[in-house]
Amino acid sequence: MKFTYILTFALAITAGNINAVPVSTGNSIPIKKNELSDKLTWKEKYAIHSKVAFLKFKDYTESLVKKGTAGITNEEFQNLVEQFSKPIFAATTDRIPEGSQQTNGTASGGAPNNGTTGNGNEPLTDEGNDIGYFGPIDIGGQTFNVIFDTGSSDLWVPGPKCKDAACTQHTPFDPTKSNTFSTNNQPFQIRYGTGSVAGVIATDDVTVAGFTAKKQTFGLTTTESQDFANSPFDGIM
Repeated sequence: MKFTYILTFALAITAGNINAVPVSTGNSIPIKKNELSDKLTWKEKYAIHSKVAFLKFKDYTESLVKKGTAGITNEEFQNLVEQFSKPIFAATTDRIPEGSQQTNGTASGGAPNNGTTGNGNEPLTDEGNDIGYFGPIDIGGQTFNVIFDTGSSDLWVPGPKCKDAACTQHTPFDPTKSNTFSTNNQPFQIRYGTGSVAGVIATDDVTVAGFTAKKQTFGLTTTESQDFANSPFDGIM
């Protein structure tokens, strides 16, 4: 395997024609930085840093490839694009079902979701050097920190019946504190590349950045694998 593309990253970092220009969006979103989790192996950390570096300088690398000065061919570059477009931690999931009485983002029976609008500002905390971000959301008036996972389609938080360490170390959902909570105890289970959870499906009002979705489907865990213990977030969205 050729490793000459590493030179491309060095060129991208040291090239004198790269200028960082501050951009103002009018709204500031606070982001805190954290190091990679100690639970990751050195190979996983290497894979993460390699992917971050490639994606950060992908456009600049492509421009060098087109000029013929990158040290790799266009075919080799496209192979790298395909390689780094794949998730580092593959996930398989038995999704939280979307039945006629429980549908994501809609009211019972598939009626339009009469939610509320917010300001669109969500405070985020960086987890794992730009690999993931978590922030607060409200479910039934209760606040949870969740990872905003673009590789997963399901929302879950610790349920009141979960006694695993991964649950007891985090904030559990309390159904008695919500007047809009509902469940038919339909089971769900999700297995990720690292870790797994299982529990029951429920609905309640979910608020993110001031936007509220009425009768949103989500999962309440009854079991969580040890992989989620000591994590800085309660659940996944």
